[in-house]
Amino acid sequence: MKDTAVITEITDSTITVIPLITGACMSCKEGCAQRGHPFAVANPNNLDVKKGTVVKIGSSPMAAIVQGILSLLVPVICAAAGYFAATPAASLLGLTVTDAFQAGTVLICLLGSCTIVFSVSRFRIRLTKPLITEVISS
Repeated sequence: MKDTAVITEITDSTITVIPLITGACMSCKEGCAQRGHPFAVANPNNLDVKKGTVVKIGSSPMAAIVQGILSLLVPVICAAAGYFAATPAASLLGLTVTDAFQAGTVLICLLGSCTIVFSVSRFRIRLTKPLITEVISS
């Protein structure tokens, strides 16, 4: 994530920014970028910022790694587990393994992966604040 934001408030422990949403008007030179909802950011590099400064914000490398693992690897592993679990599940239920049954177990495991990703991302991970990576204008 690399976005542009304006600093709206600086206190002893918190810097609050409002993102500038410019995706819809990339070719426009009118300077009418929309503003998003405020959120807190961290300034680990101790860049010289003040209220009204336009900055670039980004996420930490560790947050990107965790996001990649959660959003890519967990669903793939769950889908593969569903595919290979179809045969033991069918024999346990006294059914024959068909393509439809395998597809069903894969879909059930994918839904399970959605539950895992949602619960981990909402309740287990303590999200880090986005970081100020660069000062664009003061």
